[in-house]
Amino acid sequence: MIRYCRLGLTVCLIAILTVIGPPSLLAAQKPNLSLEEAINLAKKNFAIPEEYREFSSSYEANSGQAAWILSWRASEAPYGEFTVQIDVKSGSITRMSNWGQDPITCNSPISRAQARESAAALLERLLPDRVDELQWVPDDELIIPLDNGGASVYTLRWQRVHQGIPFPENGATFQVRSGDGRILDYSLTW
Repeated sequence: MIRYCRLGLTVCLIAILTVIGPPSLLAAQKPNLSLEEAINLAKKNFAIPEEYREFSSSYEANSGQAAWILSWRASEAPYGEFTVQIDVKSGSITRMSNWGQDPITCNSPISRAQARESAAALLERLLPDRVDELQWVPDDELIIPLDNGGASVYTLRWQRVHQGIPFPENGATFQVRSGDGRILDYSLTW
């Protein structure tokens, strides 16, 4: 009887581990960065518009990577959304998107050089430990899209260079609106 109980217990344990996964897998999916810490990090680095009052968050884990996705939305005109993605292991902000229907204030449009300075300052703040491995990609080396619909936006890119070897697929990319200098998008691939 005891022998059958041990066999039954072993079968149950195997079934449970098959369904929920081994303890090490469960621990790997637990975030190192809490939701509250992620929200504070986003607010420390970005000015989220006050009218974006609807907040939502999600936790995504796949292929050994995990991130908090934080989103603030405006439910009234002018509509908009501010989204930040934060890697839970490193605490790095890997994406920011700032979409809105607010009018462009062209009182003082900015130049590409001013957009670059603004993006570089944000890069220094977001990636102080990695900025030395990033190299500016001059404008003449960027692929310019053929469709130029909508407001003018500067695309600015820094690529990773490790021990003198460029890694074009790794780096940081920014979209900066020329009419008012607002950073619309930031993404990091590492």
